[in-house]
Amino acid sequence: MVFLLEGFIGVSIAIFLIITLAEISKFRLRAKIGFSWIALSGIIFLFLGVTKLSTNLKYFFGEISLISIILEMIGWIFILIGTLFISYEVLVERK
Repeated sequence: MVFLLEGFIGVSIAIFLIITLAEISKFRLRAKIGFSWIALSGIIFLFLGVTKLSTNLKYFFGEISLISIILEMIGWIFILIGTLFISYEVLVERK
């Protein structure tokens, strides 16, 4: 394990870093709804990463379970929805 930056925890840290940089650069003000969807996917990926690291849950659910597959798909769909919202709000709704 390299400082917990592999797998879903690394993805969630990257998502939260992107949201923080967008907040610092004031880009998040133009697309609040899209970044909210992406932040929600970061929370889902953080939950998935923590459950993958827990040894008790590995024995109970197994390494690959249906719950983790469904939550992973939901997380990627939320990132896609957030990206589409950001694209729409920035490109179409210019103020």
